[in-house]
Amino acid sequence: MKQKESWDFQDGSAEKWVENAKQGDSEAFGRIYSLFFKKIYCYLYYRCLHRETAEDLTSQVFLRALEKLSTFRAGKGTFSAWMYGIAHNALVDFYRSRVRTLDVATT
Repeated sequence: MKQKESWDFQDGSAEKWVENAKQGDSEAFGRIYSLFFKKIYCYLYYRCLHRETAEDLTSQVFLRALEKLSTFRAGKGTFSAWMYGIAHNALVDFYRSRVRTLDVATT
């Protein structure tokens, strides 16, 4: 029976997967996605309470993470904190754009 590889970043494999993803390994980024998708989605959903918005924001978070992966520095913090920072910024951007839209619509 084939053993499933551990995707748990608690064992220090996070740096390995992140470094591999930085080198263009799409499977490594896929593993990162699999590990963080539910966590990021839940983080966003419980702050906006709208399924479609949370889905859209989650996809934006992973797109931004992929685009900016080369800027992640392990010495400055954990990869998890970096991902949640991107999620937080995406949520702030969403609410800022929503306020502007409401302001324009009401004037």
